[in-house]
Amino acid sequence: MTVDFVDWPAMTADGHPFPKAVPACQVADELLAMLISPDPKICDGFAYTAAARWIAEGRFDEVLGQLGDTAACRFAHPEVQARSFAPLTLCLILKRADSIPGLVTQAAAER
Repeated sequence: MTVDFVDWPAMTADGHPFPKAVPACQVADELLAMLISPDPKICDGFAYTAAARWIAEGRFDEVLGQLGDTAACRFAHPEVQARSFAPLTLCLILKRADSIPGLVTQAAAER
């Protein structure tokens, strides 16, 4: 059983404000779990939309390397939606990393 730390429907209805009361690592874990969902409302509407905004805003800078590693591992995931969101998520991460030198190490970017 998983625990959701974010009320995703309410957060989405409110325009995706970042849940400041929840650590970024927990929000990232929830997003990563939802990007595997076969329900497009969850993976597209909640997770990817929020991830795109929050990665660009720098909300996940402290866990950007881990997000990238997880996304890279998903190229071999058995679920098609996990494989589909892997390159999209990596593009968001690399774009953010490119905008701030040193945010992600060269080794992490190459992984």
